[in-house]
Amino acid sequence: VNQDLITINYYYKLKSTKIIINYLDEETNNELATSTLLDKKYDDNYDVTGYKNNSNILSDYVFSKFTSSTNNELTGVVNKNEIIINYYYKLKDAKILINYLIEGTNTKIADSTNIQTKYGKQYDVTDYKDNKNIPNKYIYSKSSTEYPLSGTVNQDLITINYYYKLKSAKIIVKYLENETNKILSNEYSSTIKY
Repeated sequence: VNQDLITINYYYKLKSTKIIINYLDEETNNELATSTLLDKKYDDNYDVTGYKNNSNILSDYVFSKFTSSTNNELTGVVNKNEIIINYYYKLKDAKILINYLIEGTNTKIADSTNIQTKYGKQYDVTDYKDNKNIPNKYIYSKSSTEYPLSGTVNQDLITINYYYKLKSAKIIVKYLENETNKILSNEYSSTIKY
């Protein structure tokens, strides 16, 4: 070596990191949409607050909560090799309202039944027409046809109307002698509503 001083320079670059954003069902932990991967470098600023509104998540779900491997922060400065953000979603609340009405009117003959449920859940309300609180003088007639009596919950409120009509009663009049029960005249019968 002919020189008195040799200079060696070492060059460094910031490490590459990843931010992984997962979209999960709060109840089952199943993936609801493909994870988002963000390539970052150490000391980069990040803000992932807008990622919770992922358009690939079914409209049956609503955002619930998040967890983060960085002290539950959605914004900050990258200081780890990998940051994991888990956005959790739950099925939206829904209600099935069952009304018991006199046929041809909106007059209730029993208190409505409210069923609290969730979007995506199966329901079957066909047996609810046999409500024990319906007065005895009424008989089931028909149901509303706007919503099916069974299916999958896909809206905030499903209203089912069951309609009832007065039962028919048959009146029979017999003309009998008081002490002998001998028939004095032809009997008379008539059918009327309660």
